[in-house]
Amino acid sequence: MLPYKKGRIDDRRMHLVYTEIGLIASLLVVATLFRVPLSAHQMPELITPEAEVILIEQIEPTLQLAPPPPPTALPPPIEVADTKVIEEVLLPSIEFD
Repeated sequence: MLPYKKGRIDDRRMHLVYTEIGLIASLLVVATLFRVPLSAHQMPELITPEAEVILIEQIEPTLQLAPPPPPTALPPPIEVADTKVIEEVLLPSIEFD
């Protein structure tokens, strides 16, 4: 069963009207602010801070050393003739009771 909502509480129909009212109100505020004359005696006096003196330090240039050469390549592996044959050793099986 769908919940019943009273018509006076449902404001989804009025969403567009509320949006238009808000847009008109904001435009009126902006237009009013642009039309208000601001004279020079109402403007606050800007106080600029004194210039700050920055001393520049002399930095000695660093020497860029060349990186060390890459390590030499490893020699290829030397194959050795293997004549020794390893025999397979069979272990006796153990049975548990």
